[in-house]
Amino acid sequence: MIPILINLCLAGLKFFAGSICGLTSVMTDATNNLMDAVTSAITELGAKFSAIPGGRKHKNGHGRIEWLVAIAVSCSIVVVGWELLMQSVEGIRNPSEASFSIVALIILVISVATKIFLYFFNISKSKEHNSQVYKAAALDCISDAVSTSVVLFSFIMQTITGLHLDGYCGLLVSLFIIYNGFKSFADTSKRIMGEEPDEDAINRLKKYILSYNEGVIEKCVDVQIMDYGYERFGALVNVVPKQGRTDEEVLDDITGLRSGIFREFGYIATIQPMVPVDRQTESNMRRELEQYLNRLPYSVKMAEETTFNRSGSRIQIILYAEVPFEEGKFEKEIVSEIEKFVEGKAVELVVKLGIVSHLHKDRHLPPHRQRHALHGT
Repeated sequence: MIPILINLCLAGLKFFAGSICGLTSVMTDATNNLMDAVTSAITELGAKFSAIPGGRKHKNGHGRIEWLVAIAVSCSIVVVGWELLMQSVEGIRNPSEASFSIVALIILVISVATKIFLYFFNISKSKEHNSQVYKAAALDCISDAVSTSVVLFSFIMQTITGLHLDGYCGLLVSLFIIYNGFKSFADTSKRIMGEEPDEDAINRLKKYILSYNEGVIEKCVDVQIMDYGYERFGALVNVVPKQGRTDEEVLDDITGLRSGIFREFGYIATIQPMVPVDRQTESNMRRELEQYLNRLPYSVKMAEETTFNRSGSRIQIILYAEVPFEEGKFEKEIVSEIEKFVEGKAVELVVKLGIVSHLHKDRHLPPHRQRHALHGT
């Protein structure tokens, strides 16, 4: 509510200042503040909807609503920048005379100081809730502070020198605003499409799991962290319990570990315990699978992380495989061929395919794509 009222007050003051000094850029800045009041209202609504806890239909909450709101805020920033660009071009073609006013000068100085205050206000909110929408609003505020500063500069220079800098300064400001709008849009889009989680965060989570309760977990096979927005995160973990523990003990370990992860990291964890097959069975199946992959018409390489586990009367294989970057376009065909390995076998296969650049020796596409094949009786 505070940003809405402040922007409405600033808009009124700037319209008054613009009518006194006669500068187009001041009137444009006033219109910008009026749009900011609307943007602030959208931001507050988005934050409230994002804070709604999970329910029957949306068990992970509604945090991702704020990403959609942040996209809307980013688009509004670009629109305002474009409008300012058009008015600035018109100001260059038909420059207006300015009359000095100490009242207008004071209003512009107050406006800059107020926008800087709102910038830090939104940044603190963004850090408090890990909120993209408040981050976009903060970017909008600092853009406004810069734009009003440029308007103030052109007002002073035109009064002192008589040079018509109003339109040119507005042009620079509009380009700055448009750039920030696109930057905010790009940053939010990355979260919507799914950013790679921080490796440090994954390593800290793995370390915690392996050290839990004096090492009752022998191995972390796979760890994924999901971002649900508005400071809500989930974790999907496959673990290998220590040998010799009963099913009841494993269940107690998983329950305690899930609670511990939530207390320590704030993640809602889904933990899947896996029971490895005996070494002889693993050795035979690994060799058989490697031979099958070598016969495929693609350069598929099985990674060491591949695991062979018991799932009731079946064997579950979690296959981590990599193909060269140039073969990445055949991903669906490759996965389909790999899945044929389990036909006629009492085996469940989960394929996690990564695409690797041999030139840079790094993984361009992480193995998040999963395909399941279940065959046999």
